Amino acid sequence: MVLHSNCLYFLLTQVLGILSVQIAITAGVSSAFLYVKPLQKYVETTQWIFYTCLGVSVVFMLILTCSDRVRRTWPYNIIALIIFTCAEALLLGSTIAFFNVKVVQKE
Repeated sequence: MVLHSNCLYFLLTQVLGILSVQIAITAGVSSAFLYVKPLQKYVETTQWIFYTCLGVSVVFMLILTCSDRVRRTWPYNIIALIIFTCAEALLLGSTIAFFNVKVVQKE
């Protein structure tokens, strides 16, 4: 199967655009959990954010992997991908909250 160069270019820009948005969301949420002290204290005292986001991530990973209808239908795949990205960003952020900024940034 040979793809037309315009189609390949469109597909590549679309995938890289979605990936860039996912990385930006994850970086923003992670930096909030890393630098905002009240948020760090809240995550350290209550761990429901971590376990809820872990469950949501696993469920949406299974949905995106196993369901052809969700994976291949336009509005459903974007909604599922946004929920999965936000859950993963919050999961990573709640993990990062337990680290010290000076240790992470040490050269």
